[in-house]
Amino acid sequence: MKKSTSEIESIVLLCLLLAPVIIYGIQFGFGVWSSHKNWAEMGSALGGVYSAIFAFLAYRLLVTQKELLFSQVQAQHNQFHISQTMTSTNEALKTISHYIELHPHIQKDILNTTPNNYYNFLKSHPVLFFNFNTIQSGLKGLRAGYMGTPYETYIYQIENDSSAILGRDEYLKLVNIFDQEVYQG
Repeated sequence: MKKSTSEIESIVLLCLLLAPVIIYGIQFGFGVWSSHKNWAEMGSALGGVYSAIFAFLAYRLLVTQKELLFSQVQAQHNQFHISQTMTSTNEALKTISHYIELHPHIQKDILNTTPNNYYNFLKSHPVLFFNFNTIQSGLKGLRAGYMGTPYETYIYQIENDSSAILGRDEYLKLVNIFDQEVYQG
């Protein structure tokens, strides 16, 4: 059975702490000395060895704390970015939903738009353009920085919410329009 890293580190640490006492005892003997000089020599020898060991352990502790702090700050930064993206995309989705209510023909127009008319379609629907651009920009940012992480859930949530409001075919068509006209053109 494999031992965990922390068990191995604990064993190494225990050996490291016991080794100076054992080596000193083997070299100079164990016992209760009657001479103060013998106690002082033992204290001096062990103190010199243990000060180096404890200095190394303190350094290792600081390195570990720094790594943990960096990891926490990175996670907080990522979560802040996700939160900002979700807030802006949710607002954009609400605006698009309201726009669809006011312009029920827009979904049909999206599907009927041809590549030659993409630019004019986007120009004639600025509310849809700016809000869908917010959604697509958020998705592109999330994909660029967070693929392979638990944040993929947010990407799927945004895509599914967009599809639910616009309709799946309409959503995919708008993605195609944006890819050709906005991000490539």
